[in-house]
Amino acid sequence: MGKIQVIVVGVCGKRSTIDVCDTAEQLKNVTVTELKKIIETKIPNCPGVFRLTFSNQDLEDGSSLSRYGVQHLSLILMTLILPGGCEDAP
Repeated sequence: MGKIQVIVVGVCGKRSTIDVCDTAEQLKNVTVTELKKIIETKIPNCPGVFRLTFSNQDLEDGSSLSRYGVQHLSLILMTLILPGGCEDAP
């Protein structure tokens, strides 16, 4: 079959196909943190701080992609994390 890939939709809406690993068995052990590092090396001008979402779930760093049901050619959304806001707003 070849490489296991996911499709990442960047902050500007551009889709990028990212090679994650070689087999479905390896995909079970890939973490969100590892995927973020791969994305940072593959997408030019990748924003420094971003969140990944799959199937309306925020992907938490350190968790495995298999926990969220990510498979070959899954569509993952990249969202910027912007500082700001106020906890004590009335």
